[in-house]
Amino acid sequence: MLKRNKANVVNNTEVAEVKQTPTPSMTPEPMEVQTPVQKSTPKPTPTFKPEPTPQINRKTPAFPY
Repeated sequence: MLKRNKANVVNNTEVAEVKQTPTPSMTPEPMEVQTPVQKSTPKPTPTFKPEPTPQINRKTPAFPY
């Protein structure tokens, strides 16, 4: 286990830097944006108009986290 971890750490160092850049930036941004925007746009707009205000506040802290 220890020997394999050391080998993976060396190989993953270069791969992780390359994969971590496009994966988190392209996966969470479009997923989190498209999912809440589509669900919060049709429902709160015709039903509850004051809903978009509190939802925007919830999205703001959700992105940095």
